[in-house]
Amino acid sequence: MKVKVTVRYDGNTVELEGGPREVYESLQSLFKKILPTYELAREMLYSVDVKDLVEILRPYVVISEEGDIILTEAGESLSMSNKILSVLIAARLLKMLGKRESEYLTLNEIASIISASPKSTSSRLSELHARGYVERGRGEEGVRYRVSLKGIMGFQRKTS
Repeated sequence: MKVKVTVRYDGNTVELEGGPREVYESLQSLFKKILPTYELAREMLYSVDVKDLVEILRPYVVISEEGDIILTEAGESLSMSNKILSVLIAARLLKMLGKRESEYLTLNEIASIISASPKSTSSRLSELHARGYVERGRGEEGVRYRVSLKGIMGFQRKTS
């Protein structure tokens, strides 16, 4: 796959063409030259892409071709809160990969994946929500949950 990007700034035009990663890296390099503060701002910016999520989850979760989320032995040894976060991060990854329509999961879906009772799962979800690690939403199935960026950061910090 080839990508072509045209950047216009201050009367200049730069065209970048090549593979997605090559163009992305060239674009970053260009911005570093154009925007002296870009590098400083980037150091403060926290964003996650597919590669980041795979690296975060690799020891704890495997994903089937069908999009099932399965905890590994290391994943099973996590605290219940971290199991929940790992499952919600996996749901976000599946959404990014186009394997799920939504990154939200229901209480029963989460409880089933982590092999816990809905009651204890609900208690941990409430705690995670209070800390800003999990966001609640409403869907056809009722209340649904997804991981927040703060939750991803917290999981990464606790498991690194």
